Amino acid sequence: MDKILNLGAGEGDLNPYIQGYCQNLYAVDINENDVHYGKANNPSVHYSVQDATKLHFKDNFFHCVICMEVLEHVTDMKKLMSEIYRILVPGGYAILTFPSKNFPFTYDPVNFMLKFLNKNLPIGAYAFGHKILPIQSKFENMIFQLNFHIIETTNLSYYLAGLIELYWVGLAQYIFKFNSENLLQNKRFQIFSIRPNSIKMEKKLFTDFIITLDDFLFTKNSKKSIGLGYLLKKP
Repeated sequence: MDKILNLGAGEGDLNPYIQGYCQNLYAVDINENDVHYGKANNPSVHYSVQDATKLHFKDNFFHCVICMEVLEHVTDMKKLMSEIYRILVPGGYAILTFPSKNFPFTYDPVNFMLKFLNKNLPIGAYAFGHKILPIQSKFENMIFQLNFHIIETTNLSYYLAGLIELYWVGLAQYIFKFNSENLLQNKRFQIFSIRPNSIKMEKKLFTDFIITLDDFLFTKNSKKSIGLGYLLKKP
């Protein structure tokens, strides 16, 4: 492909893997600190600070838009998806992942119970600056209205994978990452932050084992999933 956009790229840990599939990789994030870090680690990527619901790119510009773990950070998902549709060329693809409101009990027991009261706390599934967890049926109805075609959909993780994260990952990010809520302008006072020395991801044997076991046990036997994945096409 000629041009791919990594929308909501964060620190850019996926960029080295995406670059092998295109001639020109663009990356966008609303967190200015993440963009500076991504630029420093991979200057060949066209990085910029932008709001995913108000992109500066021309119509029909990208052949593929990758938007991983971003929808839950915005209050207007339809506006974000409309922007993705606008900047895609006809026949272009969108790859999306996001946490579902239909998450299993083991991922976030507190908010699992609170959702019956239509409440939530900023922990677990609602940590990391998550605002709204999409409901699959409503999301699919929205993208049909936008004229996207669903090529493929898949559940991404189940009961065991949630035990790896539970509450400690969201808490660690809140403590150690500057602007962990991924806002245009951080308003929270923070003494220090920690970032990795490299964006290269290394294999973690224990984590990989749990994820593999999770897939083996629950892929065909669970209606609940922490994450959902979609491959969409603009006709």
